[in-house]
Amino acid sequence: MARRRRGVHRKRFGGWNIIWKFVTLALIVVAVVMALILFFKVENIRVEGEAQYTEQEIRKAAGVQIGDNLYLINKSKASDNVFSTLPYVRKVRIYRELPSTLIIEVKESAVAGIIITPDGDWILNAEGKIMEKRASATEYEHTVIDGVELVSPTVGKNAEAEEDGAYQLEELKDLLQELEIKGLLDKVQAIHLGESDMLTMEYDERFLVYLPWGADYEYKLRGLEAVIEKLEINETGTIDMLRAGGEVHFYP
Repeated sequence: MARRRRGVHRKRFGGWNIIWKFVTLALIVVAVVMALILFFKVENIRVEGEAQYTEQEIRKAAGVQIGDNLYLINKSKASDNVFSTLPYVRKVRIYRELPSTLIIEVKESAVAGIIITPDGDWILNAEGKIMEKRASATEYEHTVIDGVELVSPTVGKNAEAEEDGAYQLEELKDLLQELEIKGLLDKVQAIHLGESDMLTMEYDERFLVYLPWGADYEYKLRGLEAVIEKLEINETGTIDMLRAGGEVHFYP
């Protein structure tokens, strides 16, 4: 009987030992959390990559300020706030630099084109996001786009078109993205979407370029540059890229 009682005592002691370990672990976790809350405050906010917006505008949009807790800031929510509030922002990354710095890194969109409508001119990036509205009849240094009717255009939202123009708008975005990737946006003065069988580019202040709908624009742009390289610097005319098989015709 005595041996049995000693066994029961050891079992009870072992149970308390496990409970004490859990309590100790919980106390350590609480202490760490309290240390993070009390000691890791934001003392410096650094904004990187801004051009269109000021540092103050980006900080305000993120909703962060000096004195916030470095570890309790909802970085995902702050990033979404910047992206939705500031239309020219393309990407946002927010991260910590110990012991007390919060870094907001933004990448802003370049202007890819301006869609001209009776209600105003809408500034787009290459993905079709509307970044700004301007008054009509403004002179632009960027690509002017016509021949598509937008539906309820809204700054900060992606451009949408009527059903009969939705395909043309999607093709436009594909073309703009390829032009941006190749660094050729600055060479395009205008894109006309009004024709049913092709889109037309005014290119390099020298050429009128015909492109078929649904083309492999990466391939077509490589072909366009190859053709232009063979021409004299003072030659102007029309470059017809509508034919199947990649055949290109130049008409002075």
